[in-house]
Amino acid sequence: MKELKIYEFQAKQIEDTLRMVANRLNSSPKGTSLDRDIMQSWGMILNVLTQEINKEVKR
Repeated sequence: MKELKIYEFQAKQIEDTLRMVANRLNSSPKGTSLDRDIMQSWGMILNVLTQEINKEVKR
């Protein structure tokens, strides 16, 4: 798998946007496929920010 590099400010912007979307759509109960994708993506970018990129985020 190809490794990509992004700046921390970019990852923080992505995390902030996913957090706002999750809150706006009330995605935390994971009732729809979209909710599960949002929550998984949010978890993945949080792992990037905490430098735990190999940690799995389940749907």
